Amino acid sequence: MSQLAEFDLQQKTVEQELTESRREELTDMSLIVAAHNGKTIVVAADTYMYEGTGKIYRTGNEVKLRTVNEGRWVVAYSGKTTPRLVWDYIDAAKITFDQDLRIGIFQCVQKFGEIFKESRMEPDSQMLLVGFSGDVPYIYKWSIGQPSPAGGDTPPWAAIGCGVDVALHFIWNSQPLEELSAEELKRITYFSVAEIARSDNRVGKPIDLAVCEQGKARILRREDSLDLDAKAEAAHQSIYRTIRK
Repeated sequence: MSQLAEFDLQQKTVEQELTESRREELTDMSLIVAAHNGKTIVVAADTYMYEGTGKIYRTGNEVKLRTVNEGRWVVAYSGKTTPRLVWDYIDAAKITFDQDLRIGIFQCVQKFGEIFKESRMEPDSQMLLVGFSGDVPYIYKWSIGQPSPAGGDTPPWAAIGCGVDVALHFIWNSQPLEELSAEELKRITYFSVAEIARSDNRVGKPIDLAVCEQGKARILRREDSLDLDAKAEAAHQSIYRTIRK
């Protein structure tokens, strides 16, 4: 093999390794955290997004939360590609599921699997679904490539994406969650995502919030979360000052 050919082969090998490393870095793109106090479920989601294939990526912000089933449940997405096509499909087709979330979860897993397959989206994308069955709150999560939902009525929290263990640490330390008000639940879920966004470049602001109560769900306007962002910053600074004492 000539020296030039050998150099070219080495370059291609390096490029391939960089590409594979980049894809691995993006496997758990995003962070979604959900928790409930028995009456209210709150879901916090970052909005940072990479799009692209191979060595070329672009960044931007994307809504990763969507209300489904006639505004009763909230579904969330974490993955390397944009969920925009999926949200548009759900809206255009007016897809609904069984009113009982314990049944609807399996219909939801199947339908989203079909949509992702038809759209040729990444099979390692993750989904999270929250809602009520009667007066009982449920939180489910699953991977598109391995469509076996986990969760249910317990535990009262779940997370998908990157940094989930650290993010849930703040939720665990806020137990018992049933003693938290809806506003306090918003603060701790928002703070959980905001703290990971400080150190993980796959997670970024702004952070969207969704609130789900019995029979209804809504995604909050970002301008309504400015106070939560200020409180998250104050909490971070308080922890920092305590450590430095």
